[in-house]
Amino acid sequence: MTLHVPREETSYVSSRELRVGVFAIVKNEAPYIEEWIAYHRACGCTHVFIADNGSCDGCRELLERLQKQGLCRVIDFATPPDRPPQLPAYVELAQRFGQKVDWMAFVDADEFIVTDEAFATIPDFLTLFHAQPQVGAIALNWACYGSSGREAHEDEFVVKRFQHRAEQHALINHHYKSIVRSAAFAGPGRNPHHFQLKTGYSYAAADGQPLALSPQRGAGLSRSVVWTNARINHYVVKSRQEFFERKAPRGRAATPGQTLGESFFRGHDRNEVHDPFPDRLLHRLDRVHSRLKSPAHQPARELASEAAGTAGVQAGFGEDPQQNFYRAIVDKVERLGTDLQIKGWAIAPENGPVEDIQLRSGNIPIRCEIVGMARNDVLRVHPGAFGDVGFQIRTSLLEPDLDTSRPLEIWSEHTRLSRVPVAEELQWSPGTDELLKEPLMPTAYLDQLTAALAKAQALIDFGSGASTVLAADNPDRSVISVSNDWKILRSVRLLISDKGALDRTHLKFIETGPIGKNGFPKDNAIVSQWHQYALAPWMYCREQHLAPDLVLVGGRFRRACALASLLFASPQTRILFHDYFDRPYYQSVEKHLVPNNRTGQMAEFIRPATIDATALWIELMEAVCDPR
Repeated sequence: MTLHVPREETSYVSSRELRVGVFAIVKNEAPYIEEWIAYHRACGCTHVFIADNGSCDGCRELLERLQKQGLCRVIDFATPPDRPPQLPAYVELAQRFGQKVDWMAFVDADEFIVTDEAFATIPDFLTLFHAQPQVGAIALNWACYGSSGREAHEDEFVVKRFQHRAEQHALINHHYKSIVRSAAFAGPGRNPHHFQLKTGYSYAAADGQPLALSPQRGAGLSRSVVWTNARINHYVVKSRQEFFERKAPRGRAATPGQTLGESFFRGHDRNEVHDPFPDRLLHRLDRVHSRLKSPAHQPARELASEAAGTAGVQAGFGEDPQQNFYRAIVDKVERLGTDLQIKGWAIAPENGPVEDIQLRSGNIPIRCEIVGMARNDVLRVHPGAFGDVGFQIRTSLLEPDLDTSRPLEIWSEHTRLSRVPVAEELQWSPGTDELLKEPLMPTAYLDQLTAALAKAQALIDFGSGASTVLAADNPDRSVISVSNDWKILRSVRLLISDKGALDRTHLKFIETGPIGKNGFPKDNAIVSQWHQYALAPWMYCREQHLAPDLVLVGGRFRRACALASLLFASPQTRILFHDYFDRPYYQSVEKHLVPNNRTGQMAEFIRPATIDATALWIELMEAVCDPR
């Protein structure tokens, strides 16, 4: 194959003069990282720069050793709170180390740069582009490799184990990765495939022609798949065991909250063409890899097992599958009200269901309900398995020991089966309860609230928080506390539990769909259920024969809560409406009742003996759709 660059426009640059760096973000790649680094060093890359994203399988320790040997540079890179980590990690690596190299190859740890036999090394391939000053980046298309029908990990190079790939022009291979000239780097694009270049620079394909983007997909996918001169061998799924036990729980470093399941595996398990790794490159890899290990050094998989501290799924790599070998995956995690529901499957070493499943938060077992389920889809791809290998775990997010800020895992006795991926919406910050110990309100407000509580025997608190915690101090008082934010209810529950007030406090969660700041619904997908916020607490009081004599209106749906209280409360019930006077849209309440008292922006209403129920119902039906 010949590079399509006119020779009269180029001048020869020795590959020995080129400094080529590989830039990557990794997490939990212990069984593979040595092979990947050894390969790219064997192919002439002068530097390897890695951002470790919180590895816990021994990968970080391996990288530290390799760094001491001068084979790579590693930094720690935590996931930013507001975006996925991959693109910010690229920026950090480029800022720190970009000036040390001429070209930066941004690839993942399951991607291997493969050049044609006409080029002895990767720098040899880059010399022809380096001589073209307008070329700021080179797009290398994927060659996506599938599982080759392998079910479990084997102690052999990744590039040797998987020899079957998708046909060249399959849609998946239109993806490309970038090797960027350091002088042209202007930052990442919208995805990890394409980068912004400084003015005067442009992208080229591997054959030297200008890069033509996919007209449907744009940057990140090319119009055609070019494997002339070089490509990226992408071992995206590996074996079924490795995919579901390692890749799937991690999700994607560039896409927040996306879980990888059976559909992803099937879509990327492409095995149409037998195309083994070139022997010339395998020999080179084997030679360099054998020199990575000192005589006293343990294999990567053994170090990974020691770091995990347990036998089990992860430590089973390379071992006889019949010896304490479990297969397990979590394929759905969702919130149902204030419950956490986890679905997945687990196969015991004897190929039957795992009978003693536990859910743990950190090292603490969590009270939960576990039900076995039929999973015919799993049995079809694991022919030796039998029985109800599926499971459904359900536990309360209000459970004190369930701290979703710690690793959530599924265990069987001494074996960890799987990590439970926890989306941001399901993560609770332990410091939240500290903010609710004391009401944050002006002294005059607090004095009025305290005085009202002193006379109250039962109350409804619309907008659970510090006022609920304060109200729970009286052992003779019943409290109904309402919120559409389970994290607030969890924090309140922990605080009132410390006071021994759980038996007299009813925490009422109302589902309003995904919420944003201060509990505002992000959309109106379940607007048909919003009326429950104002009405459900009063229905509960009727069922329990409770007659609240104090109502606190805060939180969301305030106008609806006030109107419902006028409808259902007993005469002389006090209603304290927070932030009433400075928000005119609340003041339509005065069509039915005027405030009895004012403290700052707080209004006090007294429910009269007679009301116009029809007029109240008419306005209430409109107000339940207003979350303010």
